[in-house]
Amino acid sequence: MRVSRTWDSIVSLMPKGGETIWGNMDWSPEDEHVCDFSKKRYFRLSPSDNNVNNSDAKQVFRVKDPVKYGRIISFGKAASVLHSSQLPTAVLNEILHMSASRNFNSSCGEAWTEYDEISRESIRKIGAADKAYTATTLFDLLRFVAPKMMNRAEAHFSHGIADNLDDPKYNHYKYWSNPLEMKLPDAPNMEIYCSYGVGIPTERSYVYKLSPSNKCKHIPYQIDTSVNGEDGSCLKSGVYFADGDESVPVLSAGFMCAKGWKGRTRFNPSGINTYVREYQSKPPTSGIKSTAHVDIMGNIALIEDILRVAAGATGEEIGGNRIYSYILRMSERINLRLWWPGSVEIATGKVLADERCRVRREKKPHTAEMDYSLAALKLLCGQLKDARGTPSQSALTLGGILFQRVWLQGVLVSSDDEDRLLLDDSTGIIELNLSGDFRQRQWKTGMYVMLVGGYFVRTGDIPVIKVHKIVDLSPFPDREAMWYLEVLEAYKLFYQPLIEEFI
Repeated sequence: MRVSRTWDSIVSLMPKGGETIWGNMDWSPEDEHVCDFSKKRYFRLSPSDNNVNNSDAKQVFRVKDPVKYGRIISFGKAASVLHSSQLPTAVLNEILHMSASRNFNSSCGEAWTEYDEISRESIRKIGAADKAYTATTLFDLLRFVAPKMMNRAEAHFSHGIADNLDDPKYNHYKYWSNPLEMKLPDAPNMEIYCSYGVGIPTERSYVYKLSPSNKCKHIPYQIDTSVNGEDGSCLKSGVYFADGDESVPVLSAGFMCAKGWKGRTRFNPSGINTYVREYQSKPPTSGIKSTAHVDIMGNIALIEDILRVAAGATGEEIGGNRIYSYILRMSERINLRLWWPGSVEIATGKVLADERCRVRREKKPHTAEMDYSLAALKLLCGQLKDARGTPSQSALTLGGILFQRVWLQGVLVSSDDEDRLLLDDSTGIIELNLSGDFRQRQWKTGMYVMLVGGYFVRTGDIPVIKVHKIVDLSPFPDREAMWYLEVLEAYKLFYQPLIEEFI
């Protein structure tokens, strides 16, 4: 804090996106993180890696209770593990008012710092045991501890999520360093790579305590280095660790390429292709395979990727996504609005359907076998979570419309063998089950495809589509933009009237 008081730009490194990205008191994207790095088995999702033992992907070692990473700062170990209902409610506004209205009498001389202006009583209340702060309320804590520094910093940096990126206020330079408050340029032929190291314990959240000193000019709070977890725990010396490159967590390094900028979104309106390129850390430290935050600049795999791209290779030509971490699963858990202005956001649970297919009401008799006369619904992956089962073993309903097959388009974001592919359309991720001739074809990460298939719900796992038809549309980049318009038109012209008629 002493350094950041003179280097205000350090505030730009604070978590961006608040609780939406980093989690709240009882949830975080890393809820399933494997904490024992000595036992963790990494697996890559790129089809170009022929050395993967798929059995390793199933060997996971989980802690009994998920770490509550959403609590960026907890005062006391208990505050980092108890359910939020068992913690006292923070009263920062009340304490801030009390602190600001006090008349301070200091015996520390005339040279005061901001810390000397804080009421000792306020310091104790803020840092009382069993209090915790998220990526949102953390800024309230900083405004209390160093209000002058934060006034300066917040004039130059922002850490939120834009509601409307077309609002003129986002032209201000303070938003430029936040990818959640800025659009990518209109450069559809450009490619963006998120290249970073993984496999090294990286600081994610902290257990704090009141500083023991009663002297003037001391920082009131400090990490409680006496707090540790059990063997194989994420908690060591007052710090909860997650996956990363020793300095930056995977969530921060990979989220925008994995989801925020993936496909055509309001943050990426021209649909710039993005690729996640992860590098797994291997001994020795500081060697040519190290992926630590600075050491990675000498990593031979990173250097090879840079040289190939500089020589004109595309992301697909260097292998597409190469993923060892759980960044895709983490990104899927983050509920971030990705639509650009003028598009429709599917938030009502109503269904979009294919205008060329017949719609049947839920109460119509049906059988357990696949009925190919039922509508193949034009959908977005994010809508599938609202599908509901029926007495039939193979039919479902969405918005009151019966269906067995879905019609989707999206990007193949990963594959770990010929039978398992993941498809991402920027609203969600689904697994594709290929068979027959489709299984024999070579499907590469980064391909933009259209498919029709039967939908099956799997509790606690990514939904799966049994593919009946799949076509590579990569040579036709405009099809991705047209797809959203087709889905919108199908809903407006054909299915909204039917849904309203049946209500």
